[in-house]
Amino acid sequence: MSDPSDYDHIRLDALREVGNIGAGHAATALAKMTGRRIMIDVPSARIVNIAEIPSLLDSREEILAAVVLRVMGDITGRTMFVLPEVDALRLSDMLLDRPVGSTDVMSVMERSSIEEAGNVVAAAYLNALSDFLGMMSMPSVPTLVVGDFARVVDSELGGANGEGGVVVCITTKFVFRDQGDRLSGYYLFLPDRPALKAILVALRLD
Repeated sequence: MSDPSDYDHIRLDALREVGNIGAGHAATALAKMTGRRIMIDVPSARIVNIAEIPSLLDSREEILAAVVLRVMGDITGRTMFVLPEVDALRLSDMLLDRPVGSTDVMSVMERSSIEEAGNVVAAAYLNALSDFLGMMSMPSVPTLVVGDFARVVDSELGGANGEGGVVVCITTKFVFRDQGDRLSGYYLFLPDRPALKAILVALRLD
């Protein structure tokens, strides 16, 4: 089975469980970084063509902030943690111990804090995936990209694997319970072909 359009007809319970574990680890790490209690919604997980990403994200018309990392090791590809810019600024306030909503410009300090948070989130998901597959993965140094949908998603993911690339998309909402703030995060993994093959074999989809 090689056409991602067929995957919607199969219960991807294993992949959702990987997403659930990764999200749980990410929430724990973010809680330590922000000093706040964090709850997570049950993650959704899908395997789709890059062209389908707009239908999965609620933020196509917004300015986005995305932390991008290359993945090396047995699992290779590119990973991305995407937030609406307004949520990224609110998260940076939490990370920098400022009143939430006080920052409206993404300066060097804010960018650095978001890159570190994205690095932690990506590592949590990659560790869960690596444990599930029994394979090693190592993320690169994170890079923050801020811009509209075309710049953040089309350029970063669309150019990574060429036409017809496939993305593992895990959608999670992180809820900071102390203030009732709800941040929407999208974790995207664009595997290289060998990595995708390994994932599909592990999920018994190929």
